[in-house]
Amino acid sequence: MEISVRYIKGEPAFDSLEVIKLVCDRSVDINDRIFGQTQLGRNDDLLFAKILSFESEPDASSSVMLELSSGENTVCSKIFFDGRSELSVNGISANDKLSAYIISGEDLQGEYWGAVIMLPLSLIFEHFSLSEQQLPCAVYGNIHRCSSFTSSASLNGSAKIILNSKK
Repeated sequence: MEISVRYIKGEPAFDSLEVIKLVCDRSVDINDRIFGQTQLGRNDDLLFAKILSFESEPDASSSVMLELSSGENTVCSKIFFDGRSELSVNGISANDKLSAYIISGEDLQGEYWGAVIMLPLSLIFEHFSLSEQQLPCAVYGNIHRCSSFTSSASLNGSAKIILNSKK
């Protein structure tokens, strides 16, 4: 799977970004499957993701996660339903670089909860030895909705994530 991260001028906005479905394990009974979706974008300063999990009663340990990797380098952000958040860079905490908040509501697809995750592009560029001039370029990653008590959902395997330039 290949995901294109579109450039948006100004504040993070999701209205014009592609919706990407998260897939639940087919072995889970259909009534217990969690439906999830995500959107990815970037602006001059941030890489941002909105991850939704359609379920009415998530447990406190439920989380949404954005993982990026290139070679042996990894960046992983995890937001829990109870409001906790974590960011690690190669397994080392970098929580001071993470901006995130929980969202919830209801739409035509049902009740949902999720998070908006914002990572500084400077962190991504520095950590993966990239620059704006090298874009578009690819990193790999996955997006998850995780729970130890119900089913989980994610991209169908690791995805090639294309960071696009401002053009």
